[in-house]
Parts: sequence; structure tokens; C-alpha cells
Amino acid sequence: GLGDVYKRQVYEDMVQLCLQLQRVEEGLEYAERAKSRALLDLLAYRLDVGVQARRREDEPLVAELAQLRGERDRLYRRWESGEGQPQRGFATASDGWQEAQQEVLHIEQRITELWHRLLIRNADYARDAALWQVRTEPVQPYLDDETVVLEYFVARGELLVFVVSAEEIVVRRLPGTGDRSAPAEAQRLSQLFWLNLRSAPRAQEARARALAQNARAILQKLYQLLLAPLEADLAGDGARKRSRVIVVPHGALHYLPFQALYDGERYALEKWQISYLPGASFLRYCHEASNGATTNGSRPTALAVGHSQNSQLPYTVQEAQAVAEMWHGQTLMEGAATREALMKAAAGVQLLHVAAHGDFRPDNPLFSGIAMDDGWLTTLDIFNLRLDASLVTLSACQTGRNVVAGGDELLGLMRAFLYAGAASLLLTLWAVEDRSTARLMSLFYGHLLEGEGKAAALQAAQRQFIEEAGNGVQAHPYYWAPFYLVGAMGAL
Repeated sequence: GLGDVYKRQVYEDMVQLCLQLQRVEEGLEYAERAKSRALLDLLAYRLDVGVQARRREDEPLVAELAQLRGERDRLYRRWESGEGQPQRGFATASDGWQEAQQEVLHIEQRITELWHRLLIRNADYARDAALWQVRTEPVQPYLDDETVVLEYFVARGELLVFVVSAEEIVVRRLPGTGDRSAPAEAQRLSQLFWLNLRSAPRAQEARARALAQNARAILQKLYQLLLAPLEADLAGDGARKRSRVIVVPHGALHYLPFQALYDGERYALEKWQISYLPGASFLRYCHEASNGATTNGSRPTALAVGHSQNSQLPYTVQEAQAVAEMWHGQTLMEGAATREALMKAAAGVQLLHVAAHGDFRPDNPLFSGIAMDDGWLTTLDIFNLRLDASLVTLSACQTGRNVVAGGDELLGLMRAFLYAGAASLLLTLWAVEDRSTARLMSLFYGHLLEGEGKAAALQAAQRQFIEEAGNGVQAHPYYWAPFYLVGAMGAL
């Protein structure tokens, strides 16, 4: 709303003022205050946002929520069991579904309203005024000599990057191109890249090669805009070579795969291990969650979930089975892959892998989710999970897409899993192809099994996939670049 706009402008002005006064560290603090505040408060204050009755007067509200969620799932199953409806989400469908669609949207709106009312009534949630004090967490204590944080921030039409290493915090102002500011150029190139992506899955070999060449040209311009001005910072000095980069995007940059930016010869992932955070302040919580999920050198406990969506995605089951065999873990496959079973089994594992059909809901991110045998495991369900997981992999379509709301708040599955206690997540930015995903996951877990860190394992898997693809169809970034790591970069 208008309040968010004014608040954002105040933070932008404060960042610019701090930089004019050469108080870079304070500038970073104000940039942090403008990012994912609600999620950071959930973690900092250990708030309980689960759907449960904390007082007797809450019981009717919780009962109505359960009834509405059951009705929503019934409508979804009725539609999905129909013939000739392979699309996910609200694709074009029969006239009967158009009516059901409106009913589902109405139910979802009511569920959202009731959940928010339950949170407001929760005495723990609105306990005292101190809850709403803005806080930031130190970043440098959690960085080693080889790791650097790049925190992007758009302030009054200018794109700034706070470069944070263990030794110092500096800021770089990124120049635009021609008559376009850097934020405007980044948005233009991002839109061109997404247009290219939409054509990639249907392209035959010759067309696929042309699309891949075009994608690299766009990614090279993005590299020149977003990373090339920082190469000296990323190189470090002779004694400290930067090998790990943590990207904190802002605004439209949340939709870009930094790992796929191209310098003309190599992709960024071929130069650095790249991971992401919603804000640099999350370093502390990922570090704590990672320590809490440590395996102490023993093989981590694992759960692999595979669901093929009525055999439409056959490689999901093969992929989950392979992961379970690698880690001697338990499985939930096809009919056994229900929401209740997953939520019960996931609570005690250190590695959770879910290979299934996913759906991103920009209209209501609370209902973005993953298709289980008995309905959708949604963002709302995940807020009710309690995890000790070192890694959660969501090997499904668009599991890492978020609606970027006021205050750069990321609304989607990522937010819910971080709240639930995951130290790190492997997510996807766009729809993923079934067969190539299974291959990439096999490579990724193979490197993890050899003891490599999570970011290093993903880097190695993507590099190997690119080498195997050669000049073929799967060389296009569509097939390997959607996967990205959020949170702790280290070993399981």
C-alpha cells in the first residue's frame, strides 16, 4: 500500500544519506531493515504462526479453517481427476472448472482471512511493543576469508551493492547503460531472459542452440551490469581468494539466476560457489539452524518423497528412490506420499528431498505448494512444520518463486521452510524438466555423499551437467540454471 511506498522511500533516503556521510556500515543496516522484516521477526522472536487453538475461544476458528481446507482440497481433486487436464494451477479448463475456480478462490480468501485473525489473537504473537522494534544481525562474524556477501539495494533509482567480507564493508554504485539506470536495465534484460526461457522447452535441436546462444548474450549483458564492476572485490587479494559468494537480491533481482550470468567465456557458477539469502541478517539463523542439524560426522538421516502426478512425471519416483538408496533413507512414494505422512516423517530428518509436481501461486502465495497424493502441501501447511533439517530439496516446478511484497518481503515456500527450521534449501526459479532434473539431482547428491559442502556440490553438479550437455539441447540454462541454494553453504 501507500504506507509501504513511504516506508521504502524513507529507508532509501537513509541509505543514501549514510553513504554521503561515508558511514557505509550504517547504510547496510538501513538496507537490511528494508528487507524481509516479517520473516526475520518470526525467526528472531521464535513466533508460532501454526494453525492451532491456543485458547478455548480459538477452537471454532481453527475448526472452520480445517473444514475450509478440506473443502478446497476436495474441489482440487475433483478437477485434477478429470481427463485432459494436465495443466497445473488455474490453466484454461472446462466450464465446470471455471465455476469451481471461483469457489476455490473464495475459499482461499476466507482461509487467509481466518489465519491472519488467528495470528492477531495469538497473545504470543502480539505480546508487547518490543516485538515490533526493528533489529539487524551482525554479518561479518559468520564470514570466513573465502566468502563475500553481495547485498543489492535499489535506492531512488540507483543500484547499490554492499560488498561484505570478513575484513571490511564497502559499497559500489553500479552504472547504468546509455539512458537507462542500472535497475531499469536489469529489469529489461530480466524480461528478455524470461521470454527466452518460455521458448526453450518446446524447441527442437537447431532452434534450441539458437535460443541458448541468445540466452548467453542476455546473461552476458547482465553479468556486465551486476558482477563485472565487482570483479576486483570478488578476486580478493593474493592470500584471500574469494571462492564463495552469497547474493542478497533486491526487487526484480530476486527473479534472476546469478549462477548463470555469463562473462563471455564462463558462467558465474564456474567461477564461484553461489548461494542466496533474503537478507544478510539471516546468516546468523542459518548458522544456528545448521549447527542444530549437524550430523557429527555420521550419515545424516534422510527422507525422500516421490510423487509422479498420475504418472505424468515418471522420473520423480526414480529420482527419490535413488536419493533414498544413496543415503539409506526412508521413502514415501506415490500413494504413501500424503501430506500427513510427510509432515510426520519430516520432523526428525536432516535431509528432506521432495520430487513432485509444484505450483506457484502469485495471486495468493499462501497456497503455493507441492502436489501430494491426497492434495496440496501448501505454504500454510509448512508453517505448521518443525524441522531439524540441514537441507531441504524441493525438486519441483517454481518452488523458489516468490511474490516480492512491500518491504522486499518474500512470500512463498522459501519463507515457510526457513521459518520451519531448515538450515538451507535447494529450490527452483522456473518450471523444471523431469528427466534433466533427475540427472542433476543424481550428480548433486553424489558430490554431497563425497563430503562436499552444499554450495560446492551444487556448483560441481551444474558444471558437470553443462559439460555433459555439450552443444546439445540441454546446454540451455533452462535445464540446469533454475536450481539455487538458499541458506547455509557448508557440509551436511
